[in-house]
Amino acid sequence: MLCDPEICNRVEVLPSNEFLFPNTALSPDHVIGWACIRKMCENAHITLPEKLTPSKMRHRISMIYSALQVPETECHFFYKHMGHSKDVNIGTYKYP
Repeated sequence: MLCDPEICNRVEVLPSNEFLFPNTALSPDHVIGWACIRKMCENAHITLPEKLTPSKMRHRISMIYSALQVPETECHFFYKHMGHSKDVNIGTYKYP
């Protein structure tokens, strides 16, 4: 559905935009995830939305990921996405 050319055309995704989560309105850019989450919090009238920060979300996601049984051969994708190394992940999030 995200890559369906008919849907992309209907919502004005630029045909040359190769992002998995592209902006609409014929933009060459991608969606900014944090802006979407912040807007959802506003719309849901979340109490104390300022406590939900990108840093806290990255920390929580890293903690959950460290508890999963992901093969070492695949972990580098996560580390790269999160912007940290295997050593940071082990030293900060993964304890014996």
